[in-house]
Amino acid sequence: MKILCVAIVLGVATLLPECIHETDQKIIDGVYRESSKIEALTVKGQNMTLQLNVTKGPRLGVRSGQYEYHVLTNRELHFNASSNDSFFVFTILDYDWIWDGTNIVRKHGQTGETVIFAREIE
Repeated sequence: MKILCVAIVLGVATLLPECIHETDQKIIDGVYRESSKIEALTVKGQNMTLQLNVTKGPRLGVRSGQYEYHVLTNRELHFNASSNDSFFVFTILDYDWIWDGTNIVRKHGQTGETVIFAREIE
């Protein structure tokens, strides 16, 4: 019976898509801005400061937060943050954040609207 269970588990595991996990990939340090220049993402090492226009939640307007990030195997960004952080909950979680190798792309989870943050040339 144990052999049958192990065989079933191994069979199911081979049918699963590749698991998404963190990589060692780093985003190039610098300031990334969207086209209006109002919002900015500043990357330094494994930390990112997001300066974004908050349109919902308890504090509106341009606000910022700093988070440790990781690039996942599907190129999405994972931010380490607390569920008590209103900036994170009301501003960052609504979006998929993607590193395309050159730019940081913000894609709204419901509408699909995208904003590209390009690195400023110094």
